[in-house]
Amino acid sequence: MLLPEQLLPSGFGMAWGWSAVQCLARLPIAPSYADAGMIGVNMPFNDIAYYIEFYFEDPADPAPNCRYDMYRNCYSVAQGKLLAIYDHESGRHVAVDIVDPQRSGLFRIQTSLYTSHTFSEPDNEDESIYDVLRRAWAYYEHKYNTLVRQYRARLGPPAFCGSSHIKDPAADDKWIGNPFYPIGEYWSPLVYWHHAEGCLQIGLQQEDKECPISVDLACYRMGGLA
Repeated sequence: MLLPEQLLPSGFGMAWGWSAVQCLARLPIAPSYADAGMIGVNMPFNDIAYYIEFYFEDPADPAPNCRYDMYRNCYSVAQGKLLAIYDHESGRHVAVDIVDPQRSGLFRIQTSLYTSHTFSEPDNEDESIYDVLRRAWAYYEHKYNTLVRQYRARLGPPAFCGSSHIKDPAADDKWIGNPFYPIGEYWSPLVYWHHAEGCLQIGLQQEDKECPISVDLACYRMGGLA
């Protein structure tokens, strides 16, 4: 089992804020992918190879690390804050904050613990892709919940445990954004813990019905996404 603390930058001889060049110099294995924004490398942990991804913020080009919510508001993933609100009347974004140039460099380390295959409509006419997805989601949700229990026993109570949306107390048939959900994330559900060196997180996600389901482990710079 890969432990959350094993993804902390100190475990790789690195530190938050380092450039991609600095981090490359510390890697004992040649990466399979590397550019100014991300380094990907297969590394063994307990005799199991994991594809580890290192993410970097470039204040001169923050676009790769921006995400948009359902209302088209723009967030900085690296710095965990709202950058611009989408004005539906004008069709334009209104800036509310800027990327801090002092918080450049390495901000996140991540890997997938379990990943399903991609999905398509089954040949069996008696079931749909949604039947297949329900079974697959239940399978990976069980793996996710098992790891959460093991990590809780090791790390204690988490800072957050839940999903991105919750039922509206005023309307049972309506869902609203969870105000405690970490800014810029898209795993749902997810759990994270505060650590002296950074936030430790495990999450379950599927971007679209055809995409793989994955259980992902990550750590990121404090003040980044939390």
